[in-house]
Amino acid sequence: MAEEQFQEKTEEATPKRLKEARDKGQIARSRELNAMAVTLSGALAIFALGDGIVDGVRNILTENLALPRMAAFSASQMLVHLKSAALGAITYVANGLPAGITYDVNTGELTGTPTAVGEYPVTVTATDGGSAEVITLDLVFIVLPATGGDVSQITVNFWVRKASLRLGEDGSESQKISAIYNADRRTGTRYDPATDTFKAQLGSHLFQVDPGECIGKVPDQSCAFKTPKGVIPVERLKLTPDKQILAWSTSKDTFTETVPGVLTETVSIGAAAYRLPLRFDDRGSFRPALDFDRAAFVLAKGAIVVRGPGLDQVKLTLLLADQNLSYEEGVTTLRVRVLEGATVLFDRDFTALGGPEKEGTDKRTGKPIFAFKTLKDTGLTDRVKMAFASSKGTMKLALTNLDLTGISPGEAHLGIEVTIGNRVHTTYVTFFETKPGKYGLSIP
Repeated sequence: MAEEQFQEKTEEATPKRLKEARDKGQIARSRELNAMAVTLSGALAIFALGDGIVDGVRNILTENLALPRMAAFSASQMLVHLKSAALGAITYVANGLPAGITYDVNTGELTGTPTAVGEYPVTVTATDGGSAEVITLDLVFIVLPATGGDVSQITVNFWVRKASLRLGEDGSESQKISAIYNADRRTGTRYDPATDTFKAQLGSHLFQVDPGECIGKVPDQSCAFKTPKGVIPVERLKLTPDKQILAWSTSKDTFTETVPGVLTETVSIGAAAYRLPLRFDDRGSFRPALDFDRAAFVLAKGAIVVRGPGLDQVKLTLLLADQNLSYEEGVTTLRVRVLEGATVLFDRDFTALGGPEKEGTDKRTGKPIFAFKTLKDTGLTDRVKMAFASSKGTMKLALTNLDLTGISPGEAHLGIEVTIGNRVHTTYVTFFETKPGKYGLSIP
């Protein structure tokens, strides 16, 4: 039956076929492609979660891009094949690719291997230098853990602190959202408002700030945008990479979305991209942590002190939402790792320190909630102290009497990995050495 549903397309993408496809509106329409979930393998072929879905991906690409089956199987082959109908040199741009993947602007070929698990909204454009025609593809690349699974295994390093969607008459609707994000903020890598784009898409509603529009005295640390007076809708953005926070709003706006229900928020901050389903109530309100429909994990505050072996310490405030978490004193696995690249700076299983749990039910959502604190750590080195409450997602983590000799001076981009039971959550954060041996989150 699958063979009948997805018949093989072997016709070449001739100029005539491409023109016919354009006339029919079949060239890379984002509403057809932006919900496509694919897995990007190290070999750079497009795979999905089952053979039927793979055939579906091929079918969408061959039908809408008039490409042969094999060209539709590989992202790089698919775009390079478009050269056959070009009137001039084609240039390519890809925004939002996973770390570890590079893109050749001249050939359209992808190379490399993804280095981080995640769900990456990617926009690829191919421009014909002869006709100036631009073809745009909006795709979602999913890089799964080495152990496999599906998107439920992916933790999003983005945390919506507050969100409201006020719906009514067209032209009078509004949204207001504030969030925390974790990203690579090292020099030359962090968001640069002069050259990078900000996008926030709630459902099908897109808010975009183009390069040069977010302005500030030190713009890569803090910048702001507001639409000119008289422009409708009214749009605002405040982005502060220095503190890993952002807030945006639109008013006098029109939305096609409805509440209650789950709406996907897709945010791109330069090269960093996040995709997180949010559950809104009938009043258009979202509240963390129980309204997240996917696991979310961020570091909100952090400090590291390096004094010498056995004297180093780390203090972190984290936010974790995961509806699949559960806890039982002394039984549930508890583990923390701190990594810099492939180097493990700290690794401690402290399951035995798990203290008694407090369980209950959230009155608003009816969902089960729990909280626990670790017992006193009597060890002499690599000591751990943790407290976690699932209702708000707040986690306090203190690591003392460590040896962090291997940490990089100046800027250190670290992975913070926390295991609770069979759930492993990792976020990646850049720390800056503001004083000798003292690291924080603020950009110097």
